[in-house]
Amino acid sequence: PEFISLSQLDGVQIEYYDSNIGRNVPKTEWIQRISDDDPEHWDSYTEVMQTTQEMFRGDVATLMQRYNQTEGVHTVQRMYGCEL
Repeated sequence: PEFISLSQLDGVQIEYYDSNIGRNVPKTEWIQRISDDDPEHWDSYTEVMQTTQEMFRGDVATLMQRYNQTEGVHTVQRMYGCEL
């Protein structure tokens, strides 16, 4: 896939999106239950991931041009987190 996003909580993967699937996929039983309270949650989150995918595509293209790296495979990785 060109773009992958995943979320983890306490080291356990809870959701996944990639550009080949094109949908956000819940990965645990308890996170799947969000649909019980909000049936459109995964559709709206999929839209967020599709928008993010397009932003990353533009960011990579810009970086490749700025640094004269217009050929080959390039990877951008971002990690967000918090500790309570």
